[in-house]
Amino acid sequence: MSKANKRKRMKYYLGAGIFIILTLFQLFILGQHLLNDAGWGQILKDVIWTVLLLLVTLGDYAIAKDVGTPDDDDERDNYIEMKTEHQLMKITMVLLWVLGAVFLAGGIILAKNSGVNTLVSALILVAIVLLTLWTLLIVIELILFAINYHRD
Repeated sequence: MSKANKRKRMKYYLGAGIFIILTLFQLFILGQHLLNDAGWGQILKDVIWTVLLLLVTLGDYAIAKDVGTPDDDDERDNYIEMKTEHQLMKITMVLLWVLGAVFLAGGIILAKNSGVNTLVSALILVAIVLLTLWTLLIVIELILFAINYHRD
């Protein structure tokens, strides 16, 4: 492996290490807010930050593993990558739909029980964003299907 690739790999590993420390710190803050009966808005914000930090950590780690590896243009490797990306797309679509439906149902139930407040508004807004992303993924999939159908 070349010196430049080693340097890049170390940079991404260092980034992953820093972000894992930040993620652990954010988990500690989340635990403190849960134990101290903080408001739902604060807890939701902490959960979102924790998830974002975890995703950045995993992204840096995945990039670090790929730096310096040779790219094989083998047909079988391309087929496996295509199938994996297709499965990932389907799992993402199901997760977006389920989480959107759960947040929407939770917002509706809370609105019936306690009236409309900021927590209900936040839950419904998150549900709308998730379901909008789900809809966009379906539209993109249909557009790609049409493009590939006319290409062949």
